[in-house]
Amino acid sequence: EKARKKLAANAAKLVKHDAVLDGASLNATVSTALEATPAEDAAAALSEQQKRPSHPRFDLAASAARDAYPRDGMVGDIAWGSLKWASLDEAARSEAQLSAMAGEEIRVWPPFVLRVLRSALPKAGRVAERQTSERADVLRGLLYLTYMVRLYGQSRAIPPPAAADGDNHHPLARKLGIEPMDAWRELLVRFTAP
Repeated sequence: EKARKKLAANAAKLVKHDAVLDGASLNATVSTALEATPAEDAAAALSEQQKRPSHPRFDLAASAARDAYPRDGMVGDIAWGSLKWASLDEAARSEAQLSAMAGEEIRVWPPFVLRVLRSALPKAGRVAERQTSERADVLRGLLYLTYMVRLYGQSRAIPPPAAADGDNHHPLARKLGIEPMDAWRELLVRFTAP
C-alpha cells in the first residue's frame, strides 16, 4: 500500500498542470485558429432551414399558414399519392360512422381528426374542382396524421416482417390499419431510429 502511494506521489510530481509539450507553440496555434475562424460569418451564411435541420422544410416568407410548411417537405409524393382517403370521406358524411370510429379501441382516431371530420372539412361538390382537391388534401393530411399517432403509440421495437408474409405487408401495419405500404415505409423512415 505504501509503495502504491509513493508511486502515485512521484507520478503527480512529474505531471504538472502547465507541463504541455511545446505549450507555447500549441497556445499560439489555437489562438491563430480561433482568430481565423469567422464564426459569426459562418452562422450568418446559413439559411434558417440549415440552422434547423431537424425541422421539415419551411418558408418564413410565406403569406399563408398553408404555405409555411409545404406538404412535400413533410410527406413524400409517393406516400401522399398512396393514401386511401375515399373511405374517410365516406365516413365524414355519416354521423353513425363517425360515432363508430370514436368508439374503436384497436385503431386510434385522434379527437382532433374526428372534430375536423365532423365540422371543418371543405365542402365537396360541383362548385369548383379546387374545393374537391382541397377536401382530398385535407382528408389525406388527416389520414397521415392518424397514422403518425398510431405509430407513435407503439412503445416497443418494431420487428422486421416475417418471410412468410406473402403480400409484403407488415403485420404491425395491418394491426394499426396503416394500409398502403408506401405510407408505412415513409413513417418508418421519418419517425423511427435505424
